[in-house]
Amino acid sequence: MILLKQYLMQAGVEDIEYDACLAQMQLDMMQESFTSISYGSQVWGCKP
Repeated sequence: MILLKQYLMQAGVEDIEYDACLAQMQLDMMQESFTSISYGSQVWGCKP
């Protein structure tokens, strides 16, 4: 979320809204029942 801050500020999100969302997200992640699904991709290649 911190990496998105610059984009969100340019999109018109207020600092107060961002801070509230960040605080809520951090609280949610500290809960015992927190689960996360993340997707990743790793690609290898060679330059011709």
